[in-house]
Amino acid sequence: MTTFIKAEEQNYSLFNYVNSLNSDIDMIDEQNKKIGEEIQHHLKLQGMSDVEKLQARDNLLKEIEEYKANNVEKEAQI
Repeated sequence: MTTFIKAEEQNYSLFNYVNSLNSDIDMIDEQNKKIGEEIQHHLKLQGMSDVEKLQARDNLLKEIEEYKANNVEKEAQI
């Protein structure tokens, strides 16, 4: 009986350890996916010409200005 209880405790401990490892694996897979997306983004940027980069920058600046204007408008409404 004692041997069985000890074996069950050990199995439970190993089960928890495996679950912990699986959680770690899932987290690392998610991080790898995000890093892969960032690498693809940087490779895309690297392949862009200077003109394309300036256009993208200008588009982002316009978006920022639009968001700022929307924020001012919303604050005025509040």
